[in-house]
Amino acid sequence: IVVLLLQAGANPNAATRDQYTPLHIAAKEGQEEVAAILLDHNAEKNVLTKKGFTPLHLASKYGNVEVAKLLLERGTPVDIEGKNQVTPLHVAAHYNNDNVAMLLLEHGASAKAAA
Repeated sequence: IVVLLLQAGANPNAATRDQYTPLHIAAKEGQEEVAAILLDHNAEKNVLTKKGFTPLHLASKYGNVEVAKLLLERGTPVDIEGKNQVTPLHVAAHYNNDNVAMLLLEHGASAKAAA
């Protein structure tokens, strides 16, 4: 369905009033295939929600390691800062998502980043 919508001209960066884009929602829900399709259609990787989360922050929060890996492979900075300088590693650690935290560290995340 996502492909059909995009082919029909849907904006991959359309946002809700809270500034969630389709990529934010795919990251939150662990929809790796949908995230890949959106990225293939120029979805913005680094946009912040009103609460200050990027798609990588949301993948980190909800423990969606495969989406986090995809976002990193597609160029999302590992230490991208959200609101109050919070990084995806901070979020993964806060929510005890060890698999995502390890992935972020393997990709060079700074364990010393301030929050």
